[in-house]
Amino acid sequence: MAAARLKVTDTVRQQLQQFINEQALPVELVDTDDASVCVAQAEPRRECGIDQLYPGGWITCGVARQVALRLNISLKHTGMLLNLLDIKVRQCELGLLQ
Repeated sequence: MAAARLKVTDTVRQQLQQFINEQALPVELVDTDDASVCVAQAEPRRECGIDQLYPGGWITCGVARQVALRLNISLKHTGMLLNLLDIKVRQCELGLLQ
């Protein structure tokens, strides 16, 4: 199975690469626009979407689940990724990201 592509900025690249390596996730960091999901800089607490994650932002639990599907990673790893990016989960569906 091909690795999902995660577009990232230079500011978080090293941190995310370490996380991906430690967790042995099938995710490739790229800087091209053909990525499954993009991590972008934004003002604090901006709402994240299915294809756009904003460090310091927020995301609903349902959208976080869709991000996990796009990246082909477990919900547990998605929760860890969101914590790493300081993205807060709103409208929690208890236990979904454990």
